[in-house]
Amino acid sequence: MTKLKLLIKIITILTFLGITSIAATIIYFSSTIPNYKNLANYNPPVTSRLYANDGTLADEFALQKRSYVPIKFIPLTIQNAFLAAEDSNFYNHAGIDLYAITRAMWQNVFRYKEGKNFIGASTITQQVVKNILLTKERTITRKIKEAILAVKISRIMSKERVLELYLNEIYLGKRSYGVATASLNYFNKSLENLSLAESAFLAALPKAPSSLDPEKNYQKALERRNWVINRMFQDDLITGSEKDLALATPIITNKYEQKTLLSSGSFSSYVRNELTEKFGEDNILEEGLVIQSTLNPKIQNIALKSLRKGLVAYDRKNGYRGALQNIDITTEHEFASVEYFSFLTQKLKEINFPKTNNIEKWELAIIYAVNENNLDIFLKNNNNQPAIIAFRDLKWATTLTKKIDEETGEEISFLKELERLSETFNVGDIILVRKKTKQTKANILHYDLMQMPEVNGAVIAINPHNGAINAMVGGYNDFKTDYNRAVQAKRQPGSIIKPFTYLAALENNISPNALIIDDEVRMQKEDGTYWVPMNYSNKFYGPTPMRLGLEKSRNVVTIRLAELVGLNKIADIITRYGISDNPVVNYALILGSDETNLLRITNAYAMIANGGKKVIPTAIEKVQDKTGHTIFKRDKRECKNCNVNIDLDDTIIPIPEINDNRELITDERTAYQAISLLEGAVKRGTGWRARRLPKPIAGKTGTTNDSFDTWFVGFSPDLVVGVWVGFDIPKTMGKKATGSSTALPIFVNIMKEVLKEETSRPFKIPDGIKFLKIDRNTGQKTTPTTLKKDIIFEAFKEENYKKTFQNTLDLNNETEFDNYNTIY
Repeated sequence: MTKLKLLIKIITILTFLGITSIAATIIYFSSTIPNYKNLANYNPPVTSRLYANDGTLADEFALQKRSYVPIKFIPLTIQNAFLAAEDSNFYNHAGIDLYAITRAMWQNVFRYKEGKNFIGASTITQQVVKNILLTKERTITRKIKEAILAVKISRIMSKERVLELYLNEIYLGKRSYGVATASLNYFNKSLENLSLAESAFLAALPKAPSSLDPEKNYQKALERRNWVINRMFQDDLITGSEKDLALATPIITNKYEQKTLLSSGSFSSYVRNELTEKFGEDNILEEGLVIQSTLNPKIQNIALKSLRKGLVAYDRKNGYRGALQNIDITTEHEFASVEYFSFLTQKLKEINFPKTNNIEKWELAIIYAVNENNLDIFLKNNNNQPAIIAFRDLKWATTLTKKIDEETGEEISFLKELERLSETFNVGDIILVRKKTKQTKANILHYDLMQMPEVNGAVIAINPHNGAINAMVGGYNDFKTDYNRAVQAKRQPGSIIKPFTYLAALENNISPNALIIDDEVRMQKEDGTYWVPMNYSNKFYGPTPMRLGLEKSRNVVTIRLAELVGLNKIADIITRYGISDNPVVNYALILGSDETNLLRITNAYAMIANGGKKVIPTAIEKVQDKTGHTIFKRDKRECKNCNVNIDLDDTIIPIPEINDNRELITDERTAYQAISLLEGAVKRGTGWRARRLPKPIAGKTGTTNDSFDTWFVGFSPDLVVGVWVGFDIPKTMGKKATGSSTALPIFVNIMKEVLKEETSRPFKIPDGIKFLKIDRNTGQKTTPTTLKKDIIFEAFKEENYKKTFQNTLDLNNETEFDNYNTIY
């Protein structure tokens, strides 16, 4: 009896000590665990998505690629698969599974003896705790904290919420966080379309995502998946026939082809910067925002292709710069044998050439024979099919050569024509090529020689009515980049700034036919020397109508006009139109010396195109959070009668009215006169290449001193497009490079494609405008001897034409005024 009492006392003491130790451990570690109550409001990082204006996915912003799906939308088959694989007693335990822990401890004793890895007994709740609140270090301390937190969380959070967090948080390989993203990445399916076998495969992945990738270890992935299927059957989650069918199904992955825009890198970077300013970077990368942008995929893709075409065209005019590199391809293999081509394939694989987002589908090639009439080339994906570049397709590959002028002794650079292929090309040259679209009937593939342009450029397309950016191309390779030439390249605008001097003159009631003296101007500088601006032709033309001065982009006429108007008024226009915030007020300003960027100058033209209304360029239409709540909207105008409930029996249906709250920064008649002048610059002036477009077009070329920068900004009634071409490190583009020869052809290619299906309509003519027949050379009324090509219809403000022609017009004779709309 005494021994029994002693045994009971010992057991009681040991039990007390055990309970006390456990309690002390819980109390100790409870003071060091994270605030578990925050988990109740936790949401894992979710991918934010940027969409074009037609719903096309343009880009994704994320730290972790994840789509968050509420538990009610996750199919039961997927839930059951994960429960069977990870925690079959999930709905019955209080955060930790004591039975599973005991079983694991017992099994680990034997696994230790056999030298095998230990098995765990973590519940889904514990895994949520580990992934969100704790680190992944394998220590007793972490396991204790994990268990304590799991119990506490089970008291404040429903099982459904825990499972929802788990299924959206878990990493499943292939950069997939959560079951929704994994479903896309492995099977290119949404969750509701997954089969039982596919759901079981996803449930098999948490154990070891990398080693269970079926593309790397199919058998191991199959065994683990089948284990999950059998567990589901044992837990009465599926029937025997469902089990047999699933086990007999092979694992067939289907790579997720994300359909995004051809290229929207610069636009995407611009949007991300705007969003970061509004919401902060963490929200962009983690909160699953849905961003509806202003990007037009059609215009964006056309702009990129046109810019690249234009840059390549300019680059080719300046000759061939040589191979990317030359490698030794001598070998013991028989020439042109299978072994020889295998050798060349290996050589190409060793070339470290950066991949580009290349819509032209350029490829690397090795020249393995230089013949009299062609180059024999090898491409690694050509299946050893013969491929050549014909001599006729290499005529552009002139080379820059230097010689000494016999008379002056100066060194002269010139382009030497290609006479013999062996003078320019060598065996072993690594070159860029593109397959020709038209092939000959012979079993030989024909290619063109390509080279990456050194020159660069940018394109902006804006809707003039609301400032929406429809396209933005920041360079030849339109990647996500820290350098977006459309907004970050500050360059001198040259002559594209001139229309704003003319706009200032029109605002001050100077008529577009006013005569300006085109003669030498001498302005003394602070150092006592003189600045003598010259026209591009180095000639003076005497009395010149203001319109003709702009159409021909004459510098001296612009200077004289600025003297008449006053520099401060021109600086005010430039500031008002957002071209520069603090322009330097001098005469060089009106010829384009003050730097700006393409976005600013293009938007300034948009405000002329829309009739003088202020618009702010924007790339974002609307932003919603992951719950669908709108947190930003560009268009804040009120719409009267837009949300009226209409009865079918109503005889009068109210017409919706949208309040136009745009600020008028220029009288609409003045803006129209500027449009008319810029139409003339296209019809009769430096923008003549745009005459081929069958729609109303207005615009202006720009070329800076020594052709460092070339520009064209032009517009139709509903679209403004700006183009800049130049070198990143400013240098001359050559004497023959102008806005008309480099930037304007890019604009024309864009507009030709964009406008070909659009209805043609003239620019809107505001009330208070009168049109008179004018001789464009004299600025005066036409006479019977005026040539037809010199007759224009000049736009006058109603109150000004009477003053201008008071001695020559019969103001009561309506036949003096032609109906411009019918003539157009």
